Amino acid sequence: MTDYKGIFAAALETIINNSTYPREKVLGRFESFKHFDFESFDDKYLYQVLAYIPFFAGMKAMTVARKIPTIKANFPDYETVSRYDETDINRMLNDPKMLRHPGKIHAGVSNAKTVAALAKKHGTFKNYLRSLNFNRSQEDLEKAAKTLINTFVYMGPATAHHFLTDIGAKTIKPDRVIMRILTRLKLVPNENALDEARLVCNRFVEETGYSHRYVDIVMVKLGHIEDDLDIGLPHGICLESAPHCSRCLVRKHCFYQR
Repeated sequence: MTDYKGIFAAALETIINNSTYPREKVLGRFESFKHFDFESFDDKYLYQVLAYIPFFAGMKAMTVARKIPTIKANFPDYETVSRYDETDINRMLNDPKMLRHPGKIHAGVSNAKTVAALAKKHGTFKNYLRSLNFNRSQEDLEKAAKTLINTFVYMGPATAHHFLTDIGAKTIKPDRVIMRILTRLKLVPNENALDEARLVCNRFVEETGYSHRYVDIVMVKLGHIEDDLDIGLPHGICLESAPHCSRCLVRKHCFYQR
């Protein structure tokens, strides 16, 4: 029987033990993710998540993460962006701080127009997302993901679940870091088993009592290369190559070195 609670506790303790910061500061960095609730977010936040999520498609997460402040600056709210024309698009394409991907920038403008129409119909963008009932059941979650894929540009299965994760849905992306960790733990058969991985992550949530986003961020930080959350761990532990297994408390559950 898999000890999900023990694995997660070991992952968090590994991060704390290897951080240059004291325990309280590390835990403080994660605190906001403990109660990650859709109802606490406003339209601006929800739209900006939609604006940056497509940029993750086919790109390394850290490449996009570094650019999120610039993406948000260029896509401040859907009312503004829905009025963008080719002059605005060219401005972004010529911004050296921006991820200058023409298709994704055009997608951001197109999606803003879609959001504006949905907000007009439902009162707010949040009301539209609420109508998807993604937190009612696993079946409704998958229906919501399919609806998002069919509604927005540059939205696929992985990015749809990424979007849902970042707005407080009871799901996890899962990205390449999480897939690497779950595969090494033999909790999923391979790194492409995304549906199985989401079910496994649900078990972590059930056993620990934490939010999906909290489980997500802790597992990701165990294997991330760069410390974008400033947890005092410049390089992760469960890295793609040359992982620091001797410093990892999860190793007793892991099959990587076996």
